[in-house]
Amino acid sequence: MLFVVDSALTLTLEGTEHALEPGSYAFLPPGAAWTLHNRSEETATFHWVRKA
Repeated sequence: MLFVVDSALTLTLEGTEHALEPGSYAFLPPGAAWTLHNRSEETATFHWVRKA
């Protein structure tokens, strides 16, 4: 799970892009292919919560 706190991020999950803004969250299924990019000039802050 990703929780966006500051800035905007672009999540690519299994080939599909999703815009994440402050307050957004995304569930990342186990084994999913994903990338996260900060395309803005601002520093991004997010929390990545994963199950051990």
